[in-house]
Amino acid sequence: MAFYVDDERGVSVLGEAVNASDPVVDSFLTFLAKDIEVRPQMLATLPSALVDRVAALTKIMKVDLDAPIDGEVDL
Repeated sequence: MAFYVDDERGVSVLGEAVNASDPVVDSFLTFLAKDIEVRPQMLATLPSALVDRVAALTKIMKVDLDAPIDGEVDL
């Protein structure tokens, strides 16, 4: 499996999906889905001040998406 990132389409997943299931993640997603169903009024967007703060904190970070990843990677 590989990930491709571009400015127009965002992130794309390439390759075959793994059918492995994580019971902890599955349980959390089930809980989250039920909570959203029961209390949709609790959904909210991020405050613009937080978005601005995250952008300011990461502005100087340089990321080379083509650089090799050091160490083992398990996807």
